[in-house]
Amino acid sequence: RAFLLAGARAVVGTTWDVDDDAAAAFFTQFHESNAKTGDSVAALCGAQRSMLQHPGRHPSEWAFAEIVVRGL
Repeated sequence: RAFLLAGARAVVGTTWDVDDDAAAAFFTQFHESNAKTGDSVAALCGAQRSMLQHPGRHPSEWAFAEIVVRGL
């Protein structure tokens, strides 16, 4: 909430403790997509869908992320 009050348009956070390797893979993909498109919601969805496609990935490795967008 503090980031949104300070002017951030969106904040992505985790809802539980996350394995470092899983978080690194997930957030690398998220940030690359967000940098290209500027659409943080689509970047989050895309990163989660991409992780879902990997057979060895458990939901605990990608379902932890949520986004809060200012004004929604």
